[in-house]
Amino acid sequence: MTEWFMTVVGVMQGDVLSPLLFAIFLEIIVMSALEDIDIGAWINGQRVTDLRFADDIAILAESENSLQQAVDSLLKNSKKMGLKINVPKTEVQLLGHGNRSLKINLEGQGLKQTEEFVYLGGVMHSVEGTEADVKRRIGKARKNFQMLKKIWAASNLSKALKVEVFEVGPTFSKVPRKILRRFHILGKC
Repeated sequence: MTEWFMTVVGVMQGDVLSPLLFAIFLEIIVMSALEDIDIGAWINGQRVTDLRFADDIAILAESENSLQQAVDSLLKNSKKMGLKINVPKTEVQLLGHGNRSLKINLEGQGLKQTEEFVYLGGVMHSVEGTEADVKRRIGKARKNFQMLKKIWAASNLSKALKVEVFEVGPTFSKVPRKILRRFHILGKC
């Protein structure tokens, strides 16, 4: 266990302001790190420099030098604000340019290059892009829709009930048990 220490800034753990203050804090760090650097990727005519959700940050760059410059600037600004970047959890990925390796360093350590990158549940592959992930998601949706086939075909159920079952989704946790028994779905959940 660590020694006791005094805190001079911050809020109590569990305070409702904590996530908001952290998001603002991170916003300041990332914005100040990337504001004077010419980085990003052009997507539909817009330059996108980074993707952020909570503490997940993906920096986009079109060259290895630009990415290294952005990583260095993010490190400098993070340190200035008292934040440490977790090097083992930080990875790089090259998209659409074959299997070339990137040499990006953070605090003197080479960052791991990954073939697959998961961001907010979506999978981005270095060579295939998002195609495999889109196919996987369509397959899951098709399977879930097929699970409800008997319900769609039932003439004794109202349209409103069918819509309600559809909105609940394939878990069936909110569907009345007598309806599930009628379609022999209970026991498969």
